[in-house]
Amino acid sequence: MLENYERTDEQLKKLKEEHFKRIELADAILVVNVNNYIGDSTNLEIEYAKKLGKEILYYTDLF
Repeated sequence: MLENYERTDEQLKKLKEEHFKRIELADAILVVNVNNYIGDSTNLEIEYAKKLGKEILYYTDLF
């Protein structure tokens, strides 16, 4: 296991592009909301999925 592994800006850009490509290929996305928190990256992904007309499913751990 690699601990404290830092990615370059180029690697982070590539990972983000690949992740958004997966959203493009998906029929829907699942948003997992733990402790009533959705972060900035997840919000970007939700907005991208909305723009593409994808179904967005939410799961929360709240009872």
